Amino acid sequence: MIMRNERMKVSEDRVPAILKTFLASTSNIERIYYVRSRWEDEKEHEDFEEYRSAIIAMFEDAGFSGVTMSKSFVVRCSDDSRNHFELRVNLRGLTYKVIPAKPQK
Repeated sequence: MIMRNERMKVSEDRVPAILKTFLASTSNIERIYYVRSRWEDEKEHEDFEEYRSAIIAMFEDAGFSGVTMSKSFVVRCSDDSRNHFELRVNLRGLTYKVIPAKPQK
């Protein structure tokens, strides 16, 4: 599975720790990819909510908040520092972008 940083607005060394840790876990990536490919095989017969809730729970267990996921497997979430993340999972890989928190005035 290919993972790449897409249109990221911060340099690689400034990726928030929560996202680095999550992406560094091979089991997280493999599970996301497994659920995605399984959905591709079963989408005619299965309820998407089961897939969505499994992925959302995985991100919440890792400490992300405000987790949402679309049927096209775009996961949006944030961390305690109000950084926002978007991860896109398809059958070729995973791309992500980080939208840093705006400084408080």
